[in-house]
Amino acid sequence: GATPSSTIDQIEMATAGNATVFGDLTPGASEVNCYSSFIRGVVVGGTSGGNEMSYVTFSNQGNTADFGNLSQGRGMGGSHSNSVRGVYGGGRTPDLQNTIDYATIASTGDATDFGDLTSSRAGIGGLGSTTRAMFNGGYTPTQVNTIDFVELATTGNATDFGDLVSINNYNAGASNSTRGVVMGGSPTPGGYTDKVQFYTMASQGNAIDYGDLTLARISMAGTSNNIRGFKFGGQYPGSPSSVNI
Repeated sequence: GATPSSTIDQIEMATAGNATVFGDLTPGASEVNCYSSFIRGVVVGGTSGGNEMSYVTFSNQGNTADFGNLSQGRGMGGSHSNSVRGVYGGGRTPDLQNTIDYATIASTGDATDFGDLTSSRAGIGGLGSTTRAMFNGGYTPTQVNTIDFVELATTGNATDFGDLVSINNYNAGASNSTRGVVMGGSPTPGGYTDKVQFYTMASQGNAIDYGDLTLARISMAGTSNNIRGFKFGGQYPGSPSSVNI
């Protein structure tokens, strides 16, 4: 696999163009997740059951600073946030976990237990609205098409939302206040897909087809504003290393 990188990149979402360097993770790790407010971005978890949380302030380029610790160290979960609270669900320690925890983004400190996913799994794609966090797919260790959700303003266990178009893990998510978009991933053990699918977050139900990526790949990062959704990097068939698309 690819060598983990500590680099943090940035883009301007309103325009097309290459990323530039923002700073570095301290320390660098792989299999991390992120969530953010409009002011601050928080990096959570990582390989070898890491429980570290660190953050950056978007208005100041530079390296991450210490935020606190997760309630349980793990990597490859799913994450989402609104402007107040960030949640992180599932992952591996390396054992598969169903833990969901949360933190208040404006302050630093340790995360607090939120509840549990409907099943223990990793390789989850996260997205959501200002009120809901969605956890898409993953493996249990068999791959699943499960979509779970929680209400961000409360604590408690996740509820089944519906199903993805097919089983899928290592996907990336993007969303606005209405629609969640699930991009790429692995639909079969060792497989890759270019499929993009979506669902409306306010009502429960299954995902439907949206379109295709420019290239089938897995293990990407996803983010969005209210208009555009982005999918960064990943690996594609036949590639021993990551791509920079």
